[in-house]
Amino acid sequence: MTTRDQIRIAVNGQMADRFTTATSQLASDELEIRLGAIHALGRIAHDSSYDHPAVMEMLATFVQTHAPLVRRPGRAPLCTRGEVPTDVVMALSAIGHRNPLHDGSRVIDLHGTCLNFLDLDGADLSCVNLSGAHLENAILENTILTGALLGSARLTGANFLAGRLDHAFLGGAIVDGEQGPAIFQGANLVGAHLTGTHFTGVDLTNANLDRALLAGSTFAGADLTGASLGTYLRDSDLTGAIGVDLSKQLSNPPCRSRCPALDG
Repeated sequence: MTTRDQIRIAVNGQMADRFTTATSQLASDELEIRLGAIHALGRIAHDSSYDHPAVMEMLATFVQTHAPLVRRPGRAPLCTRGEVPTDVVMALSAIGHRNPLHDGSRVIDLHGTCLNFLDLDGADLSCVNLSGAHLENAILENTILTGALLGSARLTGANFLAGRLDHAFLGGAIVDGEQGPAIFQGANLVGAHLTGTHFTGVDLTNANLDRALLAGSTFAGADLTGASLGTYLRDSDLTGAIGVDLSKQLSNPPCRSRCPALDG
């Protein structure tokens, strides 16, 4: 066995020990120990591309366990927390500062989590699964959500200023407020609830807004070149929008808007 092989085996052993210790500490009842474990896992993911996917899966499971939605039989789930717990925020920050190129084939699964009022300014959550998550009033300025899954997510009051949601899936999501400038290039917004949303200066090129609810929305300075607007646009304001094609506009609102039970 060469010296290089011996060094490699020693390093791998040390990494395994670090991972085992951090994983054990993550289950501690003491907040300070859990925070230390999360920091250690973040360092492991940074130091070892091999261990990166396992670390991200561990952190995602931690978030789902400690920030779940409250399930109610026959009714929409609720997010009952006022603020996201400190250790959950730290775990999400570790995920948001990872190297996405080391994710491999695994999708970081944060679906159905309660993340209202979360502040993750500048995080990289590209390709993360946040389907059905509640991110109401979240601060996501400069956040990268490229290719993220946000289907049926509740994003009321969320701030995406200067954020990237290119090619993200937001089918059935609920969005409102001021969303510009931000990049929604190629995003899938089919059936999304966008009533009263202000897309000032937003890049919506090649976005799909079929069947989206856009009544009361404004698009001043927004780029809609190549965007599909097979939707209901009554009371929306397209003044100043670029590249608008109304050839697929619907004359009546989609059936979903008449079915409150389906809107959660």
